[in-house]
Amino acid sequence: MRTRSIGLVALATATIAMTATSAWAQPYYARGDFNGWDLSAELADMGGGQFSVTITGLTAGDMPMYKIALADWSASWPGSDGRVAVDAAGEITLHFYPGNNPDGWLPTDDRVGYEDPGHGWDVAGSFNGWGAPADMLADMGGGLYSAQVAIATAGTYDFKFRKEGGWDITVGDNFGNSAANNSFTTTVDGEIVQFDLDLPNGSWLVGAPPPPAAVCGDGILEGTEDCDDGNTADGDCCSSTCAFETGGCDDGEFCNGADTCDGAGTCTHAGDPCAAGGECNATCNEGTDDCFDAAGGACGSSADTVCDDADTCDGGGGCQANNASAATECRPAADACDVAESCDGFGGCPADAGVTTPIDGDGCCPPGETNATDNDCAVVDATVPTVSNWGMIVLVLALAAGLVVWIGRREGVATN
Repeated sequence: MRTRSIGLVALATATIAMTATSAWAQPYYARGDFNGWDLSAELADMGGGQFSVTITGLTAGDMPMYKIALADWSASWPGSDGRVAVDAAGEITLHFYPGNNPDGWLPTDDRVGYEDPGHGWDVAGSFNGWGAPADMLADMGGGLYSAQVAIATAGTYDFKFRKEGGWDITVGDNFGNSAANNSFTTTVDGEIVQFDLDLPNGSWLVGAPPPPAAVCGDGILEGTEDCDDGNTADGDCCSSTCAFETGGCDDGEFCNGADTCDGAGTCTHAGDPCAAGGECNATCNEGTDDCFDAAGGACGSSADTVCDDADTCDGGGGCQANNASAATECRPAADACDVAESCDGFGGCPADAGVTTPIDGDGCCPPGETNATDNDCAVVDATVPTVSNWGMIVLVLALAAGLVVWIGRREGVATN
């Protein structure tokens, strides 16, 4: 027997007398208009509680009456005669499931079904004026037909499944053609009711529609889903199969720290990644995903001299020494024999140094130099006796001595 996965919230009621049996004595025969109701069509045991037979050589489109029965007619099924259309190949295939079938579908005992002959089905009942108009069932494949119908007014309604567009073939409460009506009850106006007809299994069901199958990635938590975050991507704590994830995740934000799935669908965060960043690296910048302090902030040495301004952050995570260039004068010249000093480019000012090289005309006579090596030394040389001016010195001294003698004599004459 084919298995079904359609589930309903509420099952239909049916006015059918059930005989609880575990099995009937074999063999079983398909008896009907197609063989004069004789014993020529014995059902074969297909295993799993299913017995089947295929009758061939019939006229396509014919609709013979039939039953499954014991040889002596002591039992037959369905309770009322069944009716089936011959398919395009001129065949009908009947199935019998003796005993109880506790799957929630109706009828529960001794089901008789058949392979889909290929025509459509609708449902007609007191809820739609018994087919004025009828509600069409959709072909779900494999002989399963289904429809969802909004019932305008709450209440209890009778219905039958029927061959599309007429009453030639119907399915009542025991799957027979002339069986009693099926029925259902709704409790609110506009309630949606689902009708299901399973031809090969000889069963039907009516009630509330089953909940939709869970669709991973639609953002709706359904069925066995652990989570549904609206996508089918892995790595966001809800996997592509809507199961919780552990391990890394990424919420797209930098300043809340490293991300880790907690195993319950949430991406947790380690906190500010810049909290312990240190000098020039303690400011979280979401736009650039870094911890660089703004350029110009204080760091390093606060010394402020001609050649070395206070250190500041460079805006790229580094602390820069703001040294003056080598062209910056740090000590002016004191006189002609001194020179101005410039910063060394590394924050220092060189030691004071004077002129040591003799250069004519620079106004400086370096220590140890003479006018012989530097003409700026001429004034200084005039104060130092040299061979060239000894004659002048002797002459001056002689004149001075003569003057003293003359004065002395003058004083002597005056005394006498």
